[in-house]
Amino acid sequence: MKWREMSNGHSDQTKLISPRLNNGDWDYWLVIEIIDWVDVAGEDEAPVKWHVQLAAVAPDAINDTKKQSALQYYGVALEDADWSNSLFAVEILYSYGTSAFLWQESGDNLRQLLITAKSEADMLGAVLFGFAMDRPQNAIGTTGWDAISGNLLAPLSK
Repeated sequence: MKWREMSNGHSDQTKLISPRLNNGDWDYWLVIEIIDWVDVAGEDEAPVKWHVQLAAVAPDAINDTKKQSALQYYGVALEDADWSNSLFAVEILYSYGTSAFLWQESGDNLRQLLITAKSEADMLGAVLFGFAMDRPQNAIGTTGWDAISGNLLAPLSK
């Protein structure tokens, strides 16, 4: 899978985005985020140097109200939003927290963490995406399906 870098305003984070994938219902993109814990927490507080996480974002799975909330949060005017631009949509929604986390790991060897993250992404994109999305995202039981649609409190309404 070929990854490209998403823009970011933080020197302590790098985000990579996958090509467009499809689960049969809607298109989605995978995002790998690399966080430099030393830059974030300081050398004395960081338990390890790096944290790498893999998430899925599906702009078509999110209703217009949630999309408008994301735009408001970032101060983007509705008329300036280009939801047809997948990079824009994925970047806004991922940064806003409307994504499903599929894998994460911390360590001191960034190269190995990225190899593992990309390997996980290849497996998820090919076969195991639905199974990963069925897993709980938090302690109240929000699934990846709930999270990717921006409905983090779904288990409380059942």
